[in-house]
Order: sequence, then C-alpha cells, then structure tokens
Amino acid sequence: MGNPCRREARVTRGALYHHFRSKQELFEAVFEEVELGVVDKVVAAVATQSDPWSQAMAGIDTYLDLCLEPRTQELALRQAPIALGWTRWREIEERHALGLIRAQVESLTAAGLIRRRSTGMLSGILFGALIEAALAIAAADDRSQARQEAGEIIRSLAEALR
Repeated sequence: MGNPCRREARVTRGALYHHFRSKQELFEAVFEEVELGVVDKVVAAVATQSDPWSQAMAGIDTYLDLCLEPRTQELALRQAPIALGWTRWREIEERHALGLIRAQVESLTAAGLIRRRSTGMLSGILFGALIEAALAIAAADDRSQARQEAGEIIRSLAEALR
C-alpha cells in the first residue's frame, strides 16, 4: 500500500531518499518549508499595515493564529522539537523568526514607539515569549482559548515596552 503522500507525489522511496541522507534530513526540509510558509504569511500581514505599531501587532496576531493550524501545530510545534532535537529546532526557529522580530523592534524604536534598548536582547526575549506562547497553544486542550490568552499576554508585554 505505501505512504499516501509519496503515492500522490508519484515518487519512490529510493528516489526520495536519493536527495536526503536520512529521515531526519528529510523532516528538516519539510519543517523548513513550514517555517517559510509561516514567515511569508506574517510578512504579508505586516505589509497590510501602515504604521510600525500596527505592523508589529499584525505580525504577532498572525503568528499566533498560525499556531492554530493543524500543519503548524503538528510539524513545527510537536514533531520538530522531538525529531530534530531542541537545539536544532530552536536554531531553525531563530533563523526564520528572529530576523522578523528584530526588524519590528528596530522599526518601533526608530519611530519612538518603544524605549531604546538592546535590540538583540529585546528581540531574543520577545522571540522566547512567542515560542513559549506557540508551544502552550499547541499543547492546550482548548487551543482557541489558549490562543486568545496568549495574544492578550503578548500584547500586554508589548504595551509595557512603550
């Protein structure tokens, strides 16, 4: 019978593994694809807003909303930390998300909307808060409620930076 995804793609196992040295490397490629999709959606949401504060809030809301999507939850938030290990998972998350967060922090600072601080330190702390919020949403029994609560908390943290 075989894997339905592989059947649908009309790719043999041998042909698939020809491009990847291991199942972990294949999983990492799939995870990277999910992460790029998340980044694209966050960037698109940010681009719809005209001022830096609204852009930052749109980015946060979009990211937290994406944490409700089954593919993001399963691949990025449940399987990836286990399959890749916490350190590698975190490196990939940082590579995709931290740059976006840093750009928003710089934009908010330049606009005088938040007090000047170490961009690297603040970006890292916000990144950590968003990742923990995402993991909490994925693990919650009531994910919609967890998403709502996470959004309120993250917005409160952002407001405290003004």
